[in-house]
Amino acid sequence: MPDDQHLIDEDQIAAIQYIAKDKPPSNNDPMTDAVVQLTGEDGNAFSILGRVRHAIRESDHPELEDAFWHEATSGDYDHLLQTCMRYVEVN
Repeated sequence: MPDDQHLIDEDQIAAIQYIAKDKPPSNNDPMTDAVVQLTGEDGNAFSILGRVRHAIRESDHPELEDAFWHEATSGDYDHLLQTCMRYVEVN
């Protein structure tokens, strides 16, 4: 079990969802049918990348895996979370 300082809480998810709501795609639906649990899980960027990348690989659009990786690693932590929410449904 990860320590509490690295856990993502519901407030952080809500804040990132609020920030990401105006980002493309405009319909705010994830680009895949993948669902990833982040709340209460390890918030380490590499852990998030791995979980989301695996979910995309198993989704209806596995061809987006490399695009996700490139985009998600091209910015800071907030950019990573926003990118995750564009590609998968985050809980």
